[in-house]
Formats: sequence, structure tokens, C-alpha cells
Amino acid sequence: MKSRFGNINSIIFMLNIQRFFSMILFLSISAWGSTQNELASNTIIDTEFSSDSLSFNDKWRYCGDPFLMDLACVDLMNDSVLNIPLIAEARKFYGLRDIPGIDHDPRIISFFRAMENYKVKEDEVSWCSVFIGACAKEVGLIYSKQATARSWLEKGDIVNDPIPGDLVVFWREDPKSWKGHVSIYLGKKEETNEVYCLGGNQNDEVCILTYDASTVLGYRRLTKMIQK
Repeated sequence: MKSRFGNINSIIFMLNIQRFFSMILFLSISAWGSTQNELASNTIIDTEFSSDSLSFNDKWRYCGDPFLMDLACVDLMNDSVLNIPLIAEARKFYGLRDIPGIDHDPRIISFFRAMENYKVKEDEVSWCSVFIGACAKEVGLIYSKQATARSWLEKGDIVNDPIPGDLVVFWREDPKSWKGHVSIYLGKKEETNEVYCLGGNQNDEVCILTYDASTVLGYRRLTKMIQK
């Protein structure tokens, strides 16, 4: 009997030792997990802009904002672009796209209405110009009410060295045709001679896209509307 209880006591002792080390392991894993969560949290917080921030970095790719993720891919960009009113306004609609078929997105139709165009009732109609017009109007800049992109060549001041927030007008199909595209200039990729643009009706949506710089008709800098 004594030997039997001795064996039982030994087993109980070993089990307690096992539980002790299991508890230590559990606490260690928990502490490690908390540390990783804190690091992850700090990483997200660290992606916020600071006043002395000079450039984007790869952290933006993890912040979950499609606009910032795409903007981070633009070379030589910095956080100051987010303070440009026209870009900030266009950003509100990032990812908006027209709906194929008989349904139409009312927000796209509203761009036409903002330009006092009540005839268009479909979102498949070219809407790059009215998108820029609606955004410019909202932030108090002069704007073109026309649905043709080239009408913007008559608005604002001509600039030869554009900066983010200026407009860029491209020809489409043929330099001498009436067709074109208007967008917000973000920057230029010199090695490929492409212009980075934020605009509407780019692949049928509001997005950042590159265009061949050889198709540029002109750059314009919009001025403030004169209050009557």
C-alpha cells in the first residue's frame, strides 16, 4: 500500500510540474501575442501623416485605404497632396464606377446635374469632364459646365510645369478630333513618359491611372471663382 501511494504521489507531483510549465508556456505565448498586437497597432497608428513627413513608404500598403495604397505607388509624392482641395474632393468618390446595363449610379448622374445638364440619364455617357466640374465647383474653383474634356483648355491659367492638383487634358483617338480626357495631375514617371492622373471615367471609375505624356494637349491651373 505504501509503495502504491508513493507512486500516486509521484504521479501527482509530476502532473503539477507539468501544469506549472504549461502555465509558464501559456503566459509566454499570451505575452508574445499581446506584444505582436501592440506592434501591429503601432504600425497602423504610425501610418498617419505627420507634419514633417516627406514621403510615402510601404506602410501605406497595409492601411486599407485604396486611394492611399494607389497613391503610394506614385513616385516622388508626399503627404501634402492630401491637403489640395481638388484632390481631397475627388478622393471622396474613389472607386466609384458606372454600372453596366439598365441600372445607373445616381452619384454619376449627379455630376451632370451639378453642371446643369439634365438630358443625360445614363452613367455610360463619358463623365470625366463633369466629374472634374462637380469637384471644382464644390471647392470653389472655376469650372467648365461642358461634358467635353477639351473645354477645360479654356479654363484657368496655362502652366508648363504642372504640380499636383493642376488639370491635364489629353487628346483621344486623334489630336485634331473633339475627343479627349481631363484629369487631375499627380506627377510624371520620366522613365516611361507617363502622367499619373486622378480622375473619373478612367477605366469606367474614379481611380489613379497613367496616360502617355505624348497625348497631352495642355496643363491648366484653376483659379478661385469670383464671388458675385
